[in-house]
Amino acid sequence: WHVKNKDNAARVEADEARDRKKKNDEKIRSLIATQEARADYLRKRARGDESGNKSIITSQDALRLFADRNLITSNKEYEEELKQEKEAHEKKLGILKYFGETEDGMANVTPWWLEVPKRSSNSQQKDQTPQTLVEADAIRKQKADPLLQMKQVEEKFDRIREANRVAAKKERVAAAQVASSYSSLFADDIKPPGTKRNSDEKAPDEEDSKRRRLERLRAERLARERGERERAAVVLCKSMGLSSMVNAAAASIEATSTVTDERNLPFNSAFNPELSNFAAERRNAHREEKKRRRYSHK
Repeated sequence: WHVKNKDNAARVEADEARDRKKKNDEKIRSLIATQEARADYLRKRARGDESGNKSIITSQDALRLFADRNLITSNKEYEEELKQEKEAHEKKLGILKYFGETEDGMANVTPWWLEVPKRSSNSQQKDQTPQTLVEADAIRKQKADPLLQMKQVEEKFDRIREANRVAAKKERVAAAQVASSYSSLFADDIKPPGTKRNSDEKAPDEEDSKRRRLERLRAERLARERGERERAAVVLCKSMGLSSMVNAAAASIEATSTVTDERNLPFNSAFNPELSNFAAERRNAHREEKKRRRYSHK
């Protein structure tokens, strides 16, 4: 259902036609009655009969020839001012708003989508010379060239790759410095063996092949663990700062020049021996401090 469908439009047109016909008939009937009344009045006036004049004047419902003399006129300017004041008050309150009117109340302002752009105005085109028109056309075609757009995208990806390469290089440098500080955690002897055979090894037996395969798998595992440790070193560098990390590593190496007896440690030092030594030293220092305080109180 819609207000402006075919059935409703036809019904409205029929109603409007019927109303126009009715008004036209009433107008014609009124004109005929007025014409007949005037003719009758003129006939009776020509005959000198005054009785008809009284009947015409007294019959207000049939004919009102002099009705305009009895109308009460008003001040149209005053009514127009009142109307304008009322509209201004309703516009301020937001009650009255015309179609296409903006928030500022400018109803007759041309919308931006109907304005003629400056570049296509006739005056500007007349001022331009053929050379400037050709240059502007060439610039417009160059901007719309897909090869130029592809080149811009390629340059953008090159910048991203260069930034990633620089960041990866910085991470590798940080990992190398941390690995050099913690030499025991990041061993340098982890190298996968080569896959090339010697010239004298022509037909190795099955046990040698298994042993080589196990050695290769072990070397790969060690290399994988070393990579994980390097990534952990990078995380430590980012969280603590590279300079402080290297200084702390150098200080710990100087402090732990002597090997601590493993019998004083609470657990085996197979993993992270530097951390175990550091924890043992802190524990021993705490014990010595407690003993010193106890003896000083006595």
